[in-house]
Amino acid sequence: MLYMILFFAATNALNDVEAVLVPVLARIVLHLPAWAFGALSTAFGVGALAGAWLGMRVDHQGRHRLAWVLGPMAIFGFTIVGMGFSRDGAWLAAAYAVLGLSFAVSEVVTSSLWQRMVPDEVPGTVMSTM
Repeated sequence: MLYMILFFAATNALNDVEAVLVPVLARIVLHLPAWAFGALSTAFGVGALAGAWLGMRVDHQGRHRLAWVLGPMAIFGFTIVGMGFSRDGAWLAAAYAVLGLSFAVSEVVTSSLWQRMVPDEVPGTVMSTM
């Protein structure tokens, strides 16, 4: 349980990287107009919807549940690196959609694991540690 708490705390800290990275890439590096940032946010949302749907469909209770937790987080990290190589808005939007997908899958899987692993009388206490 301690390892899960530490893992979730670390991933929550690293998830805010994209909130700083995308506006800087869009405005300063790629010189995109303001409406393009809205389009990028839409791409993230579409990816997140697809990821939530995928997260509901997978069997993350079986033998491969660790892969369903760590796999999307690895994709998340590689996608952030890939976003740094963006040369146009389309590439950045595609990467941002993949980022949304991987983020949503990891959130759905880890949330359902939390609900199954944490006893019913202590979920507030466990969540307050993060």
